Amino acid sequence: KGARAPTSPRERNTQEAKASEQPAPARPSVLPPIEKDVVGALLDCPALFGGDGGERFVELMTSPELRSVVRAAAMMVEERGGIDAALLLAGAAEGIRAWLAGRLARQELDLAAAEAFLVTALSRLRAEAVGRKRTELERAIKEALRSGEVDRATALMRERDALFRAGATGAKP
Repeated sequence: KGARAPTSPRERNTQEAKASEQPAPARPSVLPPIEKDVVGALLDCPALFGGDGGERFVELMTSPELRSVVRAAAMMVEERGGIDAALLLAGAAEGIRAWLAGRLARQELDLAAAEAFLVTALSRLRAEAVGRKRTELERAIKEALRSGEVDRATALMRERDALFRAGATGAKP
């Protein structure tokens, strides 16, 4: 027997309600490539989580899913001395599980390569964070000026100028 179309309005409403109760399949998250590479390097060489548990990277990452993976992996390294792949996967957001499973299945970097990559990546993540902050400040300055909040605009301009100076000298903002 084939499926039949609902004949009454009540039957249609019941079918629609059942369809809306079923969770939609999770769409894969869009993950920034540099952040994926950082997570991969840390997973390849858990010793690189260091004393701060990877927080130097987490604070600069834009993906909440990847931040969560780094924090969970760092906690495992601290508590167990290594990463439990199954446990890490079980706790990961559904949208990144496929990527994470694939990345945990292969080691791409040895310790020396991971260290060198993470030094470069940290500089790039900092530069990207400064760029996002500058854009945010520019938008806030324009809004303050548009609404006549001169004192607020001046304070934001000072903050923006300090950010430019920090970027020019290579200092951490």
